[in-house]
Amino acid sequence: MKTLFLIVSGLIATSVFGGIEYYGALSTEAILEYEAKIEIDSNSRSATAIRAVIDEQVAHLVGHLQAYSYTKNGGFPGVLGDTYEIKINKSKMKADGTQQVDYKFKGKVNFHAKAFKTGNSTTVNLKLPLNPSTIYSFGLVGDLNECTDEHYNSDGDFFYFWDPEMPKCPLRGGKHSQVVYVPGKLTKLANTAKTYPEFDRLYNKDKLTVSVMIGFIDKVIRGRIRTSDDGYKTYKELKQTLIDRGFKVSEEKKRFKLDGRGFGQNGNAYSASLISTITNSLGRKQDIEVKLLLADTEVSSRDRTFELYYAEALKKSDIVAYDGHSGLGGNLDLASISKVGFGTNYQIIFMNGCSSYPYFNNMYFGAKPGGRKNLELITTGLPTRSNTSLSNMLAFINPFIEGKIQSYQTLLGNLEKSNNGEGTYLMGVIGDDDNKFQP
Repeated sequence: MKTLFLIVSGLIATSVFGGIEYYGALSTEAILEYEAKIEIDSNSRSATAIRAVIDEQVAHLVGHLQAYSYTKNGGFPGVLGDTYEIKINKSKMKADGTQQVDYKFKGKVNFHAKAFKTGNSTTVNLKLPLNPSTIYSFGLVGDLNECTDEHYNSDGDFFYFWDPEMPKCPLRGGKHSQVVYVPGKLTKLANTAKTYPEFDRLYNKDKLTVSVMIGFIDKVIRGRIRTSDDGYKTYKELKQTLIDRGFKVSEEKKRFKLDGRGFGQNGNAYSASLISTITNSLGRKQDIEVKLLLADTEVSSRDRTFELYYAEALKKSDIVAYDGHSGLGGNLDLASISKVGFGTNYQIIFMNGCSSYPYFNNMYFGAKPGGRKNLELITTGLPTRSNTSLSNMLAFINPFIEGKIQSYQTLLGNLEKSNNGEGTYLMGVIGDDDNKFQP
């Protein structure tokens, strides 16, 4: 059975968007505009409270734009971004004591490029819950919600998986009063055409450091893991692939954990540092160090190994790659990582977890000294699958560990190919539009 990575936490809203170009081999950024209504409980009348409930309703676009019924009926998948603005048109109190608010939405999204095959603008049919606080209850049939994923069936996961047209969903039918049906307008944004990582800043160093963080896919229960875990298999296969290519293991740790004070025994984490020396495409002899980590990446975990290793990678590594659960945005949330602080070096970060695009752009660029001048992010817009973890990681790190020069357009194309027929994850890079390097 294939495992889906997940995303959680609130989406960041801001009134500033545009001006930063993006590139995806099969995806593109766009501006989404629509007008909708929302029903708010009578005790939520302040402007701040109203905005919070609207944000909750907007978050349900994440689930709708990837829902089976949406794509089956000709919709091309997309995902909500972390940059949007809300304008209240009017509000009124209803006889039942609830408040109806009409508003306009305008924000950045990431869509499959085929959505614009007939031009730079198009329309999209949207579905939103009328009242996000109560919509979950309308999908219950006994103890099971029939309008969402059978495994991730909780109220907290509902926004990410909901589909009111599922076969047994009580909301099914296209006219249910608890579902808001509105047309949206999509306008395509510019994409970068031929950009490169700043290889002069990467390859003119004595040593290039590449950190690859892999998360367990199965839940770690009572300190036990299974060697059948997809994350474990990815770690072992990636390490062996590097050894087969001539890398030497300089340090290795097995079944350990970090508690913030030092190393502990009887943990679940594995790590290895591997070294190779190459002559890169700029003609410079360079040491390449690849630091591998396999750990429990859940934000709620008592094991702090991933948290501390990730903080160290953000501070010192040149290339950082993450492959694992996104925790609905929580696992890579900088606010939940202690001792985090970016270095001033130029970095590229690949976040290969479910729907990393909605959460981390503003967060990471805002925290990195120099912002986009010193950082590029490669994110995903849709759920990623664990059976492509190894091929995705190799497609990303190959040019850097081999010292090759490769454009972002080629790199993103290779990343899409590495999905091995699973379809696009809407991968794309942001932050490359100010790069000056040309071969």
